[in-house]
Amino acid sequence: MVARLGKNFVVNDGTDYNSGGSKADGGAYGAVGVGIEFLSSFQGELLYSISEVKDNPTGKDNVEMVSLTLGYNLW
Repeated sequence: MVARLGKNFVVNDGTDYNSGGSKADGGAYGAVGVGIEFLSSFQGELLYSISEVKDNPTGKDNVEMVSLTLGYNLW
């Protein structure tokens, strides 16, 4: 079982979002998921996360994501 809590940060660029640019700001970040080790050297993690984005030009206050991470243990 994997659980993460934290704060996200938003990097605003010069993209014109019909209002002269983005003034979005980061907020809370949370994630839950499962991880597994297999074949003695590989690992995988499936994670669902949600990030709060204040003043998002798209109008959404939360960004949701599902990610799959695969890795190899060298040591």
